[in-house]
Amino acid sequence: MISVVDRPANKTKTGLLTASFLFVCALLLSACQPAEQTTRWQGGVMGTRYHIAITSDQPIAAGLEQQVAALVAALDQRFTTYSDDSELMALNRQPVGVPLAISAELYAVLAEAAEIYRLSGGAFDPTVGPLVELWGFGRSAASDQLPSDSAIATQLERVGFDGLALLEGQRAVRLRPVQLDLSAIAKGYAVDAAADLLDANALHDYMVEVGGELRLGGYNAEGSRWRIALESPLQFGQVERVLAITDSALATSGDYHNYFTVAGVRYSHTIDPRTGRPVPRGLVSVTVLAESSMRADAMATAISVLGAKKGLALAEQLGLPVYLLNLRDGALEAQSSSAFAPYLAPIQD
Repeated sequence: MISVVDRPANKTKTGLLTASFLFVCALLLSACQPAEQTTRWQGGVMGTRYHIAITSDQPIAAGLEQQVAALVAALDQRFTTYSDDSELMALNRQPVGVPLAISAELYAVLAEAAEIYRLSGGAFDPTVGPLVELWGFGRSAASDQLPSDSAIATQLERVGFDGLALLEGQRAVRLRPVQLDLSAIAKGYAVDAAADLLDANALHDYMVEVGGELRLGGYNAEGSRWRIALESPLQFGQVERVLAITDSALATSGDYHNYFTVAGVRYSHTIDPRTGRPVPRGLVSVTVLAESSMRADAMATAISVLGAKKGLALAEQLGLPVYLLNLRDGALEAQSSSAFAPYLAPIQD
């Protein structure tokens, strides 16, 4: 899934390929599943890939695969910033102070984003886009020059999720000219929507993944919990830990996929919206388990920005299973929240 590309100059940057390392490892670790018991679907969505594995001893309803594909494609079109026709971009263009009626799907994502923005003290912020662009991690071409303090200060004035308000009647209003980007939460919502559709069709044993965000229901074809491999941040293709999961969602965020270096200093794509600068290197991987993939997706980003100490404190406050990998003197050091303890035990089934 991940390829590191070194630039010839003193600045390097990694890129993401579209296949999911997590999903591939999960399939491999679930052992040799009888083909007649496992159905697999995949496709492209949200600038990445989705993969679905369903365990069932009954025929799957005709046309369900097409329904799932249509669902995630519709959500992509609703949440994307890459199409001027998307609902999100319509909200971004809406005049300040003028409410806009929005869909239930967009309202749900914005409500969850607002909650995590509040819980994290602003560490999770879907309006961080101007800073992401400024540091060369957006659609604009990266520069060999680091942004100036004044440029950072200027963009910080455009950031702040408190510049959006959700109103009764399923409406939203921009209080300031903020621009929303839901890439750190929308994939999780799409995972949940696809999983809910499978549950509604009496398919309760599944693995749904979009761009590395997962939701696991029931059991694999062997009757065991789904095995999910966490990638080592230091060695491509190497497994750091294997988790056995059922009826839960999982997301991992890290600084080892997308970064650049200038004058020997490494700058992560994870931007702290409170300071306007990339988070310092140290916490290289954050894995979060939650009831919904949407929450796991956003919380993984929030904790990555908060750092290990404050991130673990938030996880303890919320009772979230969280697994952190810190880089100290070239070696990985693992930390986890109290709720993650069951996942550290040897896998029995």
